[in-house]
Amino acid sequence: MIFVFLLTLFLLFYGIIEKKRYLKSLKKIRVRIQVNGIRGKSTMVKMIVDLFSNAGWSVAGRVTGETPQFYVHDSGWQDQRRKGQARIKEVQDFVSCCDKLNRNAIIVENMALAPEYQYILEKEMLKSTTAVITNFRPDHLEVIGRTREEIIETLSLSLPANGNFIIVENCCSDLHQRNIELVSNGSNKTQTKNGDQKVISDPFEKNYCILERLSDLYDMYPNWWSKTVADWRKKLLPQNYMRTVKFNGKDKIFIDLFTCNDIESTEIILKYLEDSELIHPPYGFILTCRENRPLRTMSFLEWICAGENWTRLQICGSYPALAVQRSLSGKLLKNQQVKKYLTIQPEKIIDKAFENNDVVVGVGNYVRTGEKILSYLEGIQNDS
Repeated sequence: MIFVFLLTLFLLFYGIIEKKRYLKSLKKIRVRIQVNGIRGKSTMVKMIVDLFSNAGWSVAGRVTGETPQFYVHDSGWQDQRRKGQARIKEVQDFVSCCDKLNRNAIIVENMALAPEYQYILEKEMLKSTTAVITNFRPDHLEVIGRTREEIIETLSLSLPANGNFIIVENCCSDLHQRNIELVSNGSNKTQTKNGDQKVISDPFEKNYCILERLSDLYDMYPNWWSKTVADWRKKLLPQNYMRTVKFNGKDKIFIDLFTCNDIESTEIILKYLEDSELIHPPYGFILTCRENRPLRTMSFLEWICAGENWTRLQICGSYPALAVQRSLSGKLLKNQQVKKYLTIQPEKIIDKAFENNDVVVGVGNYVRTGEKILSYLEGIQNDS
């Protein structure tokens, strides 16, 4: 009994000492930027890292996902091996590492989903000097919330107590009481074939506005912001979502929107490509599904079935079969066909998709099913 008491006492004091040591390391890092939101966090983190790096800061960055990556100024982005499942303690380990490397700025993607973890990550682990929220789009409905109000409420738990907070779209009024910068969207103009100026909404214009605000906030020379934006405009050209492959002697186009993950993001990029006059319907759709994302599957299915811009839909991966069948019942037009695959067969799926369509759009989930389809497409491209 005495041993248990002494062990408990030791662990208590050890925890207190470790927490003090961690907070001391945290305070040494002058700028701590947390990027949260439903979509586009990783891209936003990498943009901000480039901005600080171009401005000469000693910066480190971290993005999460199936394969986490970290950025160190001297070596660029590196894959980070993860032991077991993702845990928010990874952020704490990253902060401790950055202190040892004497970094004066860290840019971290918020990897939390559940409300309690959103709170802990910010209030206990990061204590951000600036927080950025990219959007409040519906996804991870099972954990974050099914309505916009619930999503906003969950993400608001990650707001810094004494820092700046930048968002890119309107949200509910209770957040307006906080120290918030609301940036607006912009657009690009392009020359059409007949010489007219056509306005194309750039889906990443808000990101560039955030970079500009951060540049001002941290007193950076304007040229660094301009350089960063110019570099990223090249990386995010609409053509970069397209893969051209040879099929039966003809050029076919595959649009990779697997990583969009939600309907609104998918619609934005698809419209971006259409406005740029790179593609036009009718399309073939490949909907990839995950066992632990049934609500995402059903929302994409309802969105696709509500449109008239497609002729063939292929559903593959782990999906709720009965719910899918009910959703399809009575909603298809005469020229629309649906094929379902319980196992992942990339060759058969791609061949059937290109059989009837010159443009095929991949939506839903990147993990596993989407990865296998993209890997197969790369093989076709290399062979041709």
